[in-house]
Amino acid sequence: MNNPYLLPDLNRYVGVALAVVGSVVVAPRGTVLLWRSVTDSPPQRKQRLRGQLARFLPFRRKDVTIHAPSAGGISA
Repeated sequence: MNNPYLLPDLNRYVGVALAVVGSVVVAPRGTVLLWRSVTDSPPQRKQRLRGQLARFLPFRRKDVTIHAPSAGGISA
């Protein structure tokens, strides 16, 4: 229990949670509008946002295998 990083991390997380709760309490309609603008966006926008989040959050990344078609052709 003698972790020097525990108190700053706990302080940060509690502070963010209180800021979110405070913004909901102060501007509930603004919070609803913001939530709807994020959840009701077109699929391309959601896909772009997921890609941007994957750059910073490792658990959002996916392994992808790309198969290129062969470069064959017919000559006469």
